[in-house]
Amino acid sequence: MEKLSKGNLNIPGTRINGQNAQLLTSSGIHALDSILGGGLPVGTVTIIEEDIYGSHAKIMLDYFLAEGVVNNHSTVVASLDINPYNIIKSLPAVIHNDPEESTETNTEISQTDKMKIAFRYQNLPTSDKEESSNLSHYFDLSKSMSLADIENSDICYWNGQRIENGTCMFANPAYNELLKAVKNKIKEGKFFLKDNPSKRTILRVGIHSLGSPMWLPPRDSFHLMNESRDLDMFIFCLRALVRSAFAVAVITIPTHLYHEVSCCFLFIFVFIVILP
Repeated sequence: MEKLSKGNLNIPGTRINGQNAQLLTSSGIHALDSILGGGLPVGTVTIIEEDIYGSHAKIMLDYFLAEGVVNNHSTVVASLDINPYNIIKSLPAVIHNDPEESTETNTEISQTDKMKIAFRYQNLPTSDKEESSNLSHYFDLSKSMSLADIENSDICYWNGQRIENGTCMFANPAYNELLKAVKNKIKEGKFFLKDNPSKRTILRVGIHSLGSPMWLPPRDSFHLMNESRDLDMFIFCLRALVRSAFAVAVITIPTHLYHEVSCCFLFIFVFIVILP
């Protein structure tokens, strides 16, 4: 992603990082955005390692996708393990009131206690909340997002049902078809950096459980003994594709199914790896 100036863009759900001029968007989780320096850089790929049950990684992916729906970002959601429509249908509902505000009000420091605080420290900011307050939202996992919000969103669902068995560099053609789907969405939505749409937005790519047993190549494949080859190539190609567009990707991967050396090679291509 090229470095940008504030005058170039005004995309909902994004902001310019003042330190390096990168365009940032929220992961959907306030605490994670703070750790990452304000959010996920547009043009990057983030991997979330799944545990044996894959529950925490799925929730983090849900937050990422829900943030996109709230900000009217275009979305590609893909999975061979779960119907991608069910992933979107179960996204958490947005909380319009900041839950931290009421907590801060109830725990307000008394006037007497304020006098005990040294003057030089009293006015210092206690968090980076002000910077990210207009970037991310809070969500309620106990409630689902309204179907009206989902139906009004630009979402592309990919479940691998339409896979052409042609010649490609992958042992499992599903990887190639998913890359084509992402590229077509970038092209149709004019998300490439060179494009000049009337209204600019970003594309969020959410891939659930990439590299699971459902992604194994056919038994008669020549590359069966090296099933991680497809995964490595896919991440490499997706990274190149995302870097050339106003797009950001989050992928959950069951890394416990792969050899440690294969995972280390895979992580070279991504912005950040979130461990279970």
